[in-house]
Amino acid sequence: MRMKASIIIPSYNASERLYLNLQSLNRLEYYRGDFEVIVIDNDSSDGTSEMLSNVTTNFEFNICNLNKNMGRAFARNYGVKEAKGEIIIFLDSDMIVEKSFLFRHIEAHKACNTAVCGQSWSRVYSFYYEEFKGYLIRNLSKQLAAKGIYKIDELINGQALI
Repeated sequence: MRMKASIIIPSYNASERLYLNLQSLNRLEYYRGDFEVIVIDNDSSDGTSEMLSNVTTNFEFNICNLNKNMGRAFARNYGVKEAKGEIIIFLDSDMIVEKSFLFRHIEAHKACNTAVCGQSWSRVYSFYYEEFKGYLIRNLSKQLAAKGIYKIDELINGQALI
């Protein structure tokens, strides 16, 4: 039995990090018709809106633009109201997920009737910035490679489509 999921991502002035998040979601190993991604732009002023209108995704993708920064909780609740999925998954704009992230999350819901919470360090890497230099990029690349996720330059260059 497949379960429809809605991944909700509130964002505020996080264009470069959100871009990498969306690129990692392009790599998910899960049936594309069974999940949607909803980004709530909390009135960003860093080019987020332009990035969102130009990014290429291979999944159902909805953008909600708020005219005022209402905070993360409001944005998440707004996303829940827009969601069509049976399961709601919250991501922050700075998270890079592994290919099996959604599959594992859905399987956990099938196995038990409870809330599922993730540990950010075991399956999600946070905080990549263009200002990362030398050892920071090498460290991130090693962590991603060790988990068999993907190469960081594939995400940065938008080569993350399956």
